[in-house]
Amino acid sequence: MRSFVLRSARLAAAAAALVAGPSELAPPPVRAQTPADAVAPAKGAPTSPGGGVDDPDLWVPGNQALPAGLPREAWKAPEPVPVRFHGQILFYVRGGLGDLTPQVRAERIQERLGAIADTYTPQKPVRVEDGTFSDIFVGDDFVASISDLESGSGGISRLAHAQAVARKVAAALREYRAERSPKALLRSGIEAAIATVVLVVFLLGLRLLYRRAGPRVEALADRLFSRARIQRLDLITPEVKARLIAWSGRAFRVVLILVAVFAWLQVVLHRFPWTREGADRWLGFVLQAARSVLGRVVEFLPNLVYIALFALVGYLAGKVNRVFFAAVQRGAIRFPGFYPEWAHPTSRIVGLLIFALVGVAVFPYLPGSGSSAFQAIGIFLGAIISFGSGSSVANAIAGFVLTYMRPFEVGEFVKIGETVGTVREQTALVVRVLTIRNESVTIPAATVLASQIVNYSAQARTTGVAIRTGVTIGYDVPWRKVHELLLAAAGKTTNVQEVPKPWVIQTALSDFYVAYELDVYIDDPSTAHFILSELNQNVQDCFFEAGVEILSPHYAQLRDGNQTAIPDPWLPEGERTRSFKVSAVVRESSPGDPVPAGHRGGDEGLPGQAGK
Repeated sequence: MRSFVLRSARLAAAAAALVAGPSELAPPPVRAQTPADAVAPAKGAPTSPGGGVDDPDLWVPGNQALPAGLPREAWKAPEPVPVRFHGQILFYVRGGLGDLTPQVRAERIQERLGAIADTYTPQKPVRVEDGTFSDIFVGDDFVASISDLESGSGGISRLAHAQAVARKVAAALREYRAERSPKALLRSGIEAAIATVVLVVFLLGLRLLYRRAGPRVEALADRLFSRARIQRLDLITPEVKARLIAWSGRAFRVVLILVAVFAWLQVVLHRFPWTREGADRWLGFVLQAARSVLGRVVEFLPNLVYIALFALVGYLAGKVNRVFFAAVQRGAIRFPGFYPEWAHPTSRIVGLLIFALVGVAVFPYLPGSGSSAFQAIGIFLGAIISFGSGSSVANAIAGFVLTYMRPFEVGEFVKIGETVGTVREQTALVVRVLTIRNESVTIPAATVLASQIVNYSAQARTTGVAIRTGVTIGYDVPWRKVHELLLAAAGKTTNVQEVPKPWVIQTALSDFYVAYELDVYIDDPSTAHFILSELNQNVQDCFFEAGVEILSPHYAQLRDGNQTAIPDPWLPEGERTRSFKVSAVVRESSPGDPVPAGHRGGDEGLPGQAGK
């Protein structure tokens, strides 16, 4: 019973101390208990091993005797929480009181200060009452309780720290009232109006300056860009130069306008207390982003130097590559087995390798190159290229193979598959052929590599290329005469070479005729169709002049009494032409019958047969 009375007295003393100086923690409730029970502690209050309420000093933040289930952050914050008022930090809350976390304490203190600042006009004194905590009052209005933990570890007492906080609170309240006075608001309005006028004048002046000085600046930029050239090659075309100058001027003007508007917002919004906090938040966000970007740029400058060095080395290597292979293409530099036409594609391959090496060297210095997002994008693009460029890669490889195979050159007359014409362009992916009918045919390099290629121009420049025509003549015409007539036709045809001489061969001895082939040589395969047409015309003229029919006779006859097909000079001596006896059958006439009844068809009208 005695222990119960003592504990009750101690609890009442603690409650009286807290009530005497209002604090952020309500005293723990006490209810009557039976002698067998201990006093029930307040919710969240630390308890002693015996189950009763410990000394009130245990409520001081930072005490190690924490109740079960209450997180340590409610007593001692990992980081101090600032108490802000009127745009400035008054002090930091470093611990909790009971169930109140440091964050909740700071929010409630800020709410009290706002309510105090808006509910009274005359200045009331700010005072500090020291007890279990150092409590700060404005008049009779409670503001905050300062514990030992808030005073920090700098050797300053709790009371001195509370007095310093009280002075900051008084100054903040005075400044708060002064900025909201009619005189201050009028001055802020005038300053905002002046800033607005300055902004308008600046924008109008910028517009006028852009109109007057713009052409001069563009002319100066044009002269500077005109110097960006290598010998007679302009690195920047006139169209690109004009767009670049126009866009640069617009971008510079937009940047100036944005800076001016930002400065105007900074000035105007800071003139009024109601917009100052929002201005600090949003404009501060913009400034912080700008500083972050600028800081990243400054941090990137060393990497930029490495990238510039690698780019310079790559540029010089590419320049040497182009100059070297240009000399090889001109024939100034020769290598055994290396043809001059290989110089251009080889230069492109070497240039691609140089670019790849520079890219590999520069990649680690690019911003974000080591991030997982950058790597994921690289893997994604690689997968797309792998799945979507199978035929393109095949054509590219085939194009390079064709380049080093040298089956034809640009300008040569070829036959690729079923396409006949002149090669107009050969790239790493396709070959373009112009046919004799002026049709441009594009053939993939892989198709060209898999097709049969006939190059008519390969030998035409030296020995010429042969074109042929053929006729079939019956056995009744001597073959020597046919040869003579065909060679005569070749001699009358223009653009036919005399060396090698035209020649005739007999390609077949058919049942009823002989097949002859005439071959002539020309030096320009692209005109072969015109020369062949003229040759066929001359063949017809020569044969007609000689009285030889160009035909393929087919015989359907009985050999008995028929004249042989062997020419007369080759007949045996004394050979005579045997007669062919024809007999007719007497039959009865019928209407429309050309032979009257009783006549023998075929007997009348024949020379030497009359009267027989």
